[in-house]
Amino acid sequence: MKNLLRNVSVAFAAGSAGGVVGAVFLWLVAEAILQRNSLWGSTVKVSVVWIAQFVLFGGLWGFLQLIPFQTQRAWRRGLIIALIPITALLLELVLLPKTEGFFFPRVVARTRPWTEIGALLVWGQVSTWWFLKAK
Repeated sequence: MKNLLRNVSVAFAAGSAGGVVGAVFLWLVAEAILQRNSLWGSTVKVSVVWIAQFVLFGGLWGFLQLIPFQTQRAWRRGLIIALIPITALLLELVLLPKTEGFFFPRVVARTRPWTEIGALLVWGQVSTWWFLKAK
């Protein structure tokens, strides 16, 4: 029981840490895109609520770290784990194209899906590294 609680809490913490790093990555990429095109202006609004969404949903997606894998290589495991939320993101973009996002907070409406996919790949790598180091 003690080991189960430890693994669950480490998985949530790893996902939350990956969520924060993914949020910073997404913010930096969105700022770079928006600053290159001066017609759009800078409309990225970073707030506590915005970061908290990444921490919460990153932690919830972090429970995917509890799935047993044959490979212990961090980069391969992180890529496999990141593919699950990437698939959910693409389904959300197809099924709910006009909304602000339910499972994935958007920086701005003008960010491209590849920036969010990149942020999820960063999330997968960071959360896997954190999980394997803490385990």
